[in-house]
Amino acid sequence: MDVESQGESHLTYRLALGDAWARIRLDDHAEADVKTLLDAAFAGIPDEAATESRGALAQRFSAQIQAARVKSGLDLYLPADPVHLAGRGDGAAAVILAAKVVIPVAVAPDPVEVVARVAAANPAARTGIIGGTPAVRIDHSSATPGPAAEADDDDASPRTRHIEYVMAVPNDPEHRWLSVALTAQAAADEDVTELDARVADFDQAVAAMEF
Repeated sequence: MDVESQGESHLTYRLALGDAWARIRLDDHAEADVKTLLDAAFAGIPDEAATESRGALAQRFSAQIQAARVKSGLDLYLPADPVHLAGRGDGAAAVILAAKVVIPVAVAPDPVEVVARVAAANPAARTGIIGGTPAVRIDHSSATPGPAAEADDDDASPRTRHIEYVMAVPNDPEHRWLSVALTAQAAADEDVTELDARVADFDQAVAAMEF
């Protein structure tokens, strides 16, 4: 999937995630986008067999959409195939949220200084340039609450990963920032190899973002 998203007040970005992801626009198109995703996921399955699972996923997506809107979300990206969508079997549950961020100050701060301050305060952060604008990558995985964040006895990698990129929106009169964050969890019966690969794919997609 190669998407150019336009959110509120013409905050635009281009993020190429590939066909494995489906985009849910967090505006008036959200309901139609969820229907399209579920229609594709349950294609070929008789209605009577799909009703319960489809209803459960629809409820989960509704809750995710409401939570994302509270966070000033622009777009929610979900796995496009049924196994990964449900977060069981061979797949890992995952979601990507693109959201706008406004720094509430009277005078817009220098983006380079903001990125430097964030990195200095967080040893898990690293800085760089994405789409020609200053950006910071923060690995929140160690701070993810709950048993899913705990490492297995034989593996030091967390089973839940939360990776967030925050970048200044170039040439924006409102001096906004864009957050693009991946939250992914390994299924109970798998190691973290697929999870690490998903994070690597996410890093690669964000590195190629354009505004």
